[in-house]
Amino acid sequence: QDDFRRVLAISQIKENIGFLRAIMASIYTKRSITPQEHLKIIVVDGTTASYVGNFFDFNDLRYSEEFKSQLVMSPEFRLIDRVMKNVIAHPNESVNELEPDYWVAQMTILVDNFKKFETKLIDELKGHAIKMQEQATSALISVISVIVVVIIILVVISVLISKNLISGINSIKDGLIAFFDFLNNKTSKATLLEVKGTDEIGQMATLVNENIKQIEHNLSEQNDFINAANNFVGQIRSGNYTANLDASTTNPALIKLKEAFAQLSNSLKEEIASSSKAIFDVLDGFKAQDFTKRVNESGRVANGIDL
Repeated sequence: QDDFRRVLAISQIKENIGFLRAIMASIYTKRSITPQEHLKIIVVDGTTASYVGNFFDFNDLRYSEEFKSQLVMSPEFRLIDRVMKNVIAHPNESVNELEPDYWVAQMTILVDNFKKFETKLIDELKGHAIKMQEQATSALISVISVIVVVIIILVVISVLISKNLISGINSIKDGLIAFFDFLNNKTSKATLLEVKGTDEIGQMATLVNENIKQIEHNLSEQNDFINAANNFVGQIRSGNYTANLDASTTNPALIKLKEAFAQLSNSLKEEIASSSKAIFDVLDGFKAQDFTKRVNESGRVANGIDL
């Protein structure tokens, strides 16, 4: 849960800085500020401060220290903090403080640094998902290994009882070797054991086949889920906050991960907008001094821009 809160907080701060970059560039260009622009700046500055506080609240010392040293203490972040205080306190006097080109260049550096930090957090999130999948697979292999050991013991006892069962035992052995090759990714598909007769050996082979089919299905399901999760993370990174993780799984850990992904998508839509592209289009319009564009989204950042 904290992983998603980290990504969300950074994304929200980045979007706010992008907005402030555009609106202040316009103000510095025309050397005047309207009451509406002043109000928007107050709102966005307040929400930005709240998001920064949320990041420190949601994260342990490691992430907080990185966030502070790499971003909050950077010259660009200190610049935006100083400029916002001046604009809020003395709006008319602050319009001549900086040149628009210098302001845009400094804020672009800051936005790029937030993007790099956001990408790092998303990559860590992806790594955690892969690690959970590997742990689930390892546990599954351990259970199967126990089952296989029990079956082998039973087979050995059967061999001692009757030499006529040797051919059946060899068949199971070959099948198990092929199955372990599948578990170790030496082959792409599991091979079922050859079932001969309905005696004890035949029944054991049938039992093993049932477990092989189930394990093959579970591994395929987990791989499909990871591929879908990678696609979801890619869409979120590209700014599509309406992305859904369209994958089903019976693995409890992956089910929780899917629920967390859904919460992330919903939070991004509620706090920002359905797509960051719509916001950047409007901000680019502001930068070009076209203040007629609107985001027309229901997210909090989008609503703040549309004020």
